Parts: sequence; structure tokens; C-alpha cells
Amino acid sequence: MVRTVFTPNKAAAHVGVSRSAIMRALASKSLKASRDNRNRWQIELADLEEWAADRPMSANSDRTVSANMSDHDRDQVAEMARLEAENGQLRERLGELREDRDAWRQQAERLASEARPGLIERIFGRR
Repeated sequence: MVRTVFTPNKAAAHVGVSRSAIMRALASKSLKASRDNRNRWQIELADLEEWAADRPMSANSDRTVSANMSDHDRDQVAEMARLEAENGQLRERLGELREDRDAWRQQAERLASEARPGLIERIFGRR
């Protein structure tokens, strides 16, 4: 079974609330979440849906629409949310890899630019 986790932005989009509502829920511990090793919030789909079900519905909420959906449609929406979350995680990872690449490139350029004597120069002392 695939574990579906959301960032606060994706969680907000999934349940149709603002990111600040998600952050307030995290701060008050009414929404369960954990942090990964990079200190980013990870919200499980089950915890998010449980929190959303306990919230009072606002006038512009989409949850009444989801209540009238067929099981197939709900599965499609859940799969799309999972794929969007995975896409977000992959985009974050891509950004991290680009940062790592740039750091390695800078280090390689710095090392290459340092004038280091070759073997002959070291042996015979010529420059």
C-alpha cells in the first residue's frame, strides 16, 4: 500500500481550506502530522480526512460535492491527490538535487582553478 502524505500547501488544496488554516490546526495539534528529516511537515491522508470531517462546513465548502460522489469518483479524486502529492515531493527532491549539483559544481570549479604544481614541478621545483 502506498503511503500518501501531503505538505501543508497540498493538504490545504486537497480539503479546500487555506494553508494558514492547516498551519493553525498543526499548531493547536488538532491535525496530526509529523516532520521529516528535513523538518518539513508530512500530513497523512487519513489524518487529513479525519480532521476535515470534524471541521464545521463553511458555505463555500466542496465537501458536500464529495459526499455526493460515487465510489469510483472518490477513488479517482484520491488517486489524483496522491499523484499530486507525489509530484510535489518529486519537485522538491528535484530542487534539492539541483542545489546539490550546483554546490558540487562550485567546489569542482574552485578546486580546478587552484594552481597546483604537477608531478614534474614538484620533483624538480620548476614552475
